[in-house]
Amino acid sequence: MAESPHRAVEAEQLLVGQQPTVEVAAAAGAAAAATCRPPADLVGSSQYRQNLISLLTARALANAAERAQRRIE
Repeated sequence: MAESPHRAVEAEQLLVGQQPTVEVAAAAGAAAAATCRPPADLVGSSQYRQNLISLLTARALANAAERAQRRIE
């Protein structure tokens, strides 16, 4: 979504010591989006891309937690 990778330190900090819940994943996604200012182009506006960052971050975290839980069981 941008020319270079972006590390969402605030989102990382929200995850430390937390149980993997949907709410925690959503909060981390929101924190990741809040620290980004992706450029707009013909495909999407900056706001659209921020919303996508939030959604995809939360989804990736939820999927990772689910896979980890399956390995434990």
